[in-house]
Amino acid sequence: MSEIWLPVVGYEGIYEVSSQGRIKSLSRPSNSGRGGIRIIRERILKPCVNGLDASGNITRMAVSLYKEDRMKVRRIHRLVLEAFVGPRPDDMDACHWDDDPTNNRLINLRWDTRKENGSDKIRNSYRKGK
Repeated sequence: MSEIWLPVVGYEGIYEVSSQGRIKSLSRPSNSGRGGIRIIRERILKPCVNGLDASGNITRMAVSLYKEDRMKVRRIHRLVLEAFVGPRPDDMDACHWDDDPTNNRLINLRWDTRKENGSDKIRNSYRKGK
């Protein structure tokens, strides 16, 4: 499957998100803060851990996005779903089919209920022999 890039919702022209779960900053001019303009080069952002469970396992991955001199940490699975599927429906969560929070490929994500997310965890734990 080839990688498809779409604008990050709310950050159009600044960032894009891919069907493979990668986020990139687009090339653009930026105010340097010293009265000048600098060019921000296009680059793939490095994701960071945004949550751990009680056992120290990763629960979410995120990136820091900047717009109008403000930084916001956004979870990657939500960015992918918002761009490719649409806004989060009420009472729905971003769910990973394989329960691997580092696997933020579109094919692995869906909006679903918290109950169904719990069912995934039980099913996947059984498959993994846990």
